[in-house]
Amino acid sequence: MTTKAIQAEAVQAAKDKGWKVYSEGDEYTACVIAHHTDPDTNWCRVMTIVDGISETVYEHCFPTVFESDYISKQLETFKLTTQSY
Repeated sequence: MTTKAIQAEAVQAAKDKGWKVYSEGDEYTACVIAHHTDPDTNWCRVMTIVDGISETVYEHCFPTVFESDYISKQLETFKLTTQSY
């Protein structure tokens, strides 16, 4: 699968769960971050995709995802166009 195909599949899977999803990337590298919409949620799922190979990790964000700057810092490292769904 291509990077874009994996990215699109990950975004759709998270949207199907009703999660908040952030994604950015190009045809070679991409990042998809998803988390539950509960305001008290303190974890997110982070998928990094490079040349069609993906790795997913779970990150704890303290005190919560919404109060942490983890997502913005993670997306900033890609320096690409951010898409929020």
